[in-house]
Amino acid sequence: MKYRAVLFICAALMLAGCKEEESSSGTGGMSNTKFEMFDVIGTNGKTGKMARLDPYENGGVFTIKWRVRSSTSYWIYAAVSADDTPSKDDRTFVSESCGFANDVCSKASAELACMIGTNNVIACESDKPANHYFGPDLTSFFNTLPKQGWIVVEACRSPGFDCFRQAHKVEFH
Repeated sequence: MKYRAVLFICAALMLAGCKEEESSSGTGGMSNTKFEMFDVIGTNGKTGKMARLDPYENGGVFTIKWRVRSSTSYWIYAAVSADDTPSKDDRTFVSESCGFANDVCSKASAELACMIGTNNVIACESDKPANHYFGPDLTSFFNTLPKQGWIVVEACRSPGFDCFRQAHKVEFH
């Protein structure tokens, strides 16, 4: 009986030290996967509160950079969004499993060369040859130009679960 009481007290003390963290999926969790930095460098080579993305400037090439703190491998997603919150209407153009064997994001930090084409397709380099610079067509997103939007990234401990997000405002020209 004494052992059960001691075991119960030890378990209660251990659980008291746990802290639930809010995730973008709203489910909460105890993940060690978090963003330390996220940035978009526009086609004009500048960074700031709003990145300029123009297919006629620098060949449409821009850069997304991130640094994630994670104790395990993680999934990274990047999408064009009308707002700074992930939704089913977003156009995903990066979906990578990051970790030890991935050439694109083998470490906690990565820098991807991306491109917005004159055909309104947005894409980033990939370690998958079939997906190299293949991405969604944004024509239906552009009801007018210039068009302001967001690039939303999510780092997830497993695909679609226990995710943390960052967003960067962009302006398409």
